[in-house]
Amino acid sequence: MMNFTQLNIIYKKLEIIIPRLNNMDLSQLDSIISERIQEISEESFDDWMNSVLSITTTHYKSDKSKELLLSYKSAYSIPFLHLKDNGWFSAIKSKEQARNKITAFLTENLDIINRLSESVVTALQYIDIDGDLTEDQQALFINAQNFVAKNYQVVDRAASLIEEVNVDRNNISIDLDEIRENIGKYSKYFYTTDATSPILDTIQEQSLEITRKLELVSIKKIREQIKETWLELKKETFRQEIKIKNNIKLLKLFEDLPLRIFRVFFQFNDLNDVINATDADIRRIDNLNDEEIIILKERADNVLNSIKERVYPKLNSEHLSESQIELLSLLKQYKEYPQNRDQNVARVLDGFNKLSNDVSAYLALAPNRKKANLLDDEKYQSWIQQEYSIYEEFNNLLNAYREITPPPKKTKNPDILKQDFNDNSADYYANAENITGEKQNASTNGLPSFVVNKVKETKLNTKDLKATLRPYQIFAAKYILTFKRVLLGDEMGLGKTLESLSVANHLYQSDHKHIIAISPYSVLANWEREIQNKTKLPVYIFHDSDRYSKLSNWEKYGGILLTNYEQCRLIETSLSKIDLTIVDEAHNIKNSKALRTKSVKQILAISDYKLLMTGTPLENRLDEMSALISMLNSSLGSQINANPYINKKDFKNEIASIYLRRKRNDVLKELPLINMVESWSDFNEDQLNYYRAAIAEGENGLLKMRRAAFIGSKSEKIDQIKHICEDARSNGDKVVIFSFFKNDVIYRLQNEIKYTAPEPITGDITSSKKRQDIIDEFANNSNESVLICQITAGGVGLNIQAANQVIICEPQWKPSIENQAIGRVYRMGQTKNVTVYHLLTKNSIDETMMNILQYKQNLFDKYADDSVAAKMIKISDIGDTVLPSSKIEQQVFSIEKGRLEKLKA
Repeated sequence: MMNFTQLNIIYKKLEIIIPRLNNMDLSQLDSIISERIQEISEESFDDWMNSVLSITTTHYKSDKSKELLLSYKSAYSIPFLHLKDNGWFSAIKSKEQARNKITAFLTENLDIINRLSESVVTALQYIDIDGDLTEDQQALFINAQNFVAKNYQVVDRAASLIEEVNVDRNNISIDLDEIRENIGKYSKYFYTTDATSPILDTIQEQSLEITRKLELVSIKKIREQIKETWLELKKETFRQEIKIKNNIKLLKLFEDLPLRIFRVFFQFNDLNDVINATDADIRRIDNLNDEEIIILKERADNVLNSIKERVYPKLNSEHLSESQIELLSLLKQYKEYPQNRDQNVARVLDGFNKLSNDVSAYLALAPNRKKANLLDDEKYQSWIQQEYSIYEEFNNLLNAYREITPPPKKTKNPDILKQDFNDNSADYYANAENITGEKQNASTNGLPSFVVNKVKETKLNTKDLKATLRPYQIFAAKYILTFKRVLLGDEMGLGKTLESLSVANHLYQSDHKHIIAISPYSVLANWEREIQNKTKLPVYIFHDSDRYSKLSNWEKYGGILLTNYEQCRLIETSLSKIDLTIVDEAHNIKNSKALRTKSVKQILAISDYKLLMTGTPLENRLDEMSALISMLNSSLGSQINANPYINKKDFKNEIASIYLRRKRNDVLKELPLINMVESWSDFNEDQLNYYRAAIAEGENGLLKMRRAAFIGSKSEKIDQIKHICEDARSNGDKVVIFSFFKNDVIYRLQNEIKYTAPEPITGDITSSKKRQDIIDEFANNSNESVLICQITAGGVGLNIQAANQVIICEPQWKPSIENQAIGRVYRMGQTKNVTVYHLLTKNSIDETMMNILQYKQNLFDKYADDSVAAKMIKISDIGDTVLPSSKIEQQVFSIEKGRLEKLKA
């Protein structure tokens, strides 16, 4: 029999065990599971964060990157199907096994435990009153005691079972198939969300932002904006040009109509109104008959279509509209855009496009870690690798983006834009035409299609070219590269020199580095400046005492060797191979018997590319043309000589692949415009001595210094003037020559230049009528192509629109004096391009005056753009320099004197 103490112990055990058994209390194992899952969750997140951190710290600061990653910790979904440590599964399986044992134990022993509990209570109830029990109570007590004695061990077994729920997990292996089949049962132990990596979110946001920024300022975008703005300007220009009121140019196209029709036409606002008007509308103005209405409408329709075909935005820097400011701003941004930036931008944009595709593929495989957990091992590893690759890819793109040169800032400041446009108007128009596709057809000048197509296939390398080519110049360069033996006859002012230099640059870039340029001695200085200003090519002048050392350097390193016709005999036999020979003013070698012609021919014979250039029209001078063409293609030259009566069409086809000539009116739609040309030359020895002697006289020698280039029998400035006048006459143009100096310059030129007006306009002619008579005679007499004027006399109060070439023989102390002189030619009524030649001597007072007085700025401010109406503005409104003339003269003299003293030292 059990005593009270024994029964009480069993009772207390039962009080603990029964609730735990009934509630399946596995808290100990739950704690183990929780701890294990917490451990592996920390390990998994830390492993991921450290892997990502090593990549992301290159584009984030380490603390910022870590902070961003840690913010994801609470939303991080554990990939429990792909963990290296699978202790969590063993812990859960242990709990399942413990629960199964407890369930089995309860199934077998629950009734016994319940009866045991009742029996213990009964035994404890009667044990202390044993002698006073009734017979029934005694029977109950004995039965209870016996049941307890027989079954009390069940209590110990239950206690042991509860204590042993943390069974050995070492022998439990993970069964992924079971887990996948019962994913809900296992996933409840893990915290999972649909959240994506914040780094990935940030990458997508930043990628979009960077792409937007790059596309906003990419060269492609700027070009698109230029096209849109140009198109809008064309519409604006078109609307202006079809207006009828105060449109003298348009009215002239209708002035030949009968007066009655013209009066009706004049009542409309624009050509569209005329075309769209009903017959009744027209008759309300004046009762025109049907035929008259047809005449009016047909004329309006033809003129409107003509304007539509040729409409071309003309930019007047003094009156810029908002659209014009926008265009100039975009063109300036385009001009200043770093040369290789667009390539780098394109590369980075392609990279971000690829990154976007990679992210899409990555998210398609699994949009988040929760879904990725369900992938098989191979796909999951691929998903993880893709994630790291995306981070790495973004890192590389971000570095590449940061290395891209910042785009030029867009300016809307009208003053800055005006000044830059005035200084670089050719570049602005060239870029506008290249981008918008304007004027592509004018470049070909009616060449046969087989020639044009062949030229268009040729590529032109403009790397290191410091000038923007207009479409017609690009065509010329490609034409020369295509046919290799070319006579280039572009009209003066179209840029033959630049066209030839673009060919030289192209060949130099492709390792054909030996180029010779031959010109008259008087323009060698001009050639040197053009090469230095427009290219990066080395240049050597073969002329002075060190000519052979320069020749040696040219042979060794390549570049452009500059020489004049007379020097060719010294090098014709010493050269074996030349990549390109350029002959400027080639009409000077048309005489096959002349020594210089023979020397040039020798050099051409060993040249791979041969380019002869002349602005003199040759179509009607077959003997001269055949002489030049024979140097390029002897059989074609002979063919031209043998058939002097060949018809025009056949002739053009014959010479289509060797002769290219375009006129200004064919290729420059923005006419009339003004072209400022600085034409440089050198002193000869006598002039230099005269110049030095003048400086020795002090400031009293300033006048002599300014005219020194005209002293003596051989003057490069006079040679330049003769050349300009001859070319102008051959092209049907007239020239006005301005100089301050009457005796040494004006009268000398009057004697030496051909086809001049009978008398120069100087201060000696005081009668305004006589001056006007001279101008009228000059305008109407085709035999007079040159008018010589003293700048202080002919530059004021006269209209000389008959001329479109201006020569300024020397800089003037006041820019307004030159402005007024140019204004005599470039004013309302001028229909031709105007070219202004500033004759300047290197290393002289000319150069110093140009720098001090900022001539370029003052002259371009007034004349960079066409504006017929704007010519109403008085040229005298342009102010002179702030300093008094005497102060400027002192400053210029001081600089010149100091420069010469340094040379002597």
